[in-house]
Amino acid sequence: MSFCWKEINSGVKSLILILCMLSLMTLSLWDDVATKFLHAAGIISALYFLATPKKTITNNPTLLIFISLCLLGIVNIIWYSHYKVSGSVYTNAYRGPMETGKIALCSAFIFLVLFAKDEMRTQIKFGKLILFASLATQLLFFSHAMWQHFYLNVDRVALSASHATTAGYIILFPSLLASILILKSDFRHKTTLYTINFMLSLCAVIVTETRAAILVFPFFALLLIVMDSYINKRINYKLYCFIAIALLAGVFSFKDTLLTRMNDLNRDLVNYSHDNTRTSVGARLAMYEVGLKTYSPIGQSLEKRAEKIHELEEKEPREGANKRGNSSRLTQSFHFFMFEPIFSPVNALNQPI
Repeated sequence: MSFCWKEINSGVKSLILILCMLSLMTLSLWDDVATKFLHAAGIISALYFLATPKKTITNNPTLLIFISLCLLGIVNIIWYSHYKVSGSVYTNAYRGPMETGKIALCSAFIFLVLFAKDEMRTQIKFGKLILFASLATQLLFFSHAMWQHFYLNVDRVALSASHATTAGYIILFPSLLASILILKSDFRHKTTLYTINFMLSLCAVIVTETRAAILVFPFFALLLIVMDSYINKRINYKLYCFIAIALLAGVFSFKDTLLTRMNDLNRDLVNYSHDNTRTSVGARLAMYEVGLKTYSPIGQSLEKRAEKIHELEEKEPREGANKRGNSSRLTQSFHFFMFEPIFSPVNALNQPI
């Protein structure tokens, strides 16, 4: 009976891990399919937890993560259930918190089940499999991004996402996951592997032209190396040199793209200083300002948020944001900002530039 349970236990966790890997690897091509894989993994994990609650929770190192993600998911779903009204003009915007809530709950149970304390030996295998999936994902991201950029002549690559900005962060986080796993691995050539992962990810992020991701990614890649050196009490000078060379090579290869985006940033900031928000950066800065002035600490409906925004728009009109300019970039950005319904000033700080 004990042997049978071990086989079932191993099989269920392997299935959950495979579904997570498939979700990660299909993210570049079909984001809706990736979400379905994650939901399936979450449902199986929740059922496993209900069958073995004590065994799963006892001495689980991810219990705090589980609680945090559950709270995040529950708060989003409660907000959706409380404020969503049928026939709302913001129906699509309301779906954002609902989907966020479901993903958070699925992720919570996946963490709890896969990292149960009694499965330490299995976790080692899981780590290697996740590393393989992460590296394969980065290769898919890079190939897809280069194909869109060079073959389809797409200026700002979006992969399977609706916006290039989203694609930039989709590439960023699996890359950092792979970087962490590479540094923690015992591979003989992990310095080379880390550099290759960094180079592929950097090039893919650059062609999305997401400025914040382009600036943040090298910083975090370097920070991980510094932390690894501190933990292991050993400085890997070879890795530092390789990363510096890879960074210079990536910047040089796409220097025209980078220069264009930096010039756009400078121009947008100058326009914003003259109260013109008809720019990419100006619209985002306007979102931050509006979030600080219209937020409600206990939450509010999108209709109520829209009412506050229009009142503010009439009181403090700017170029590109007056009564007649209903199609202005600022008005669009106000509506976009309503995707984040709770604690808006905090969420505003996380909006991409």
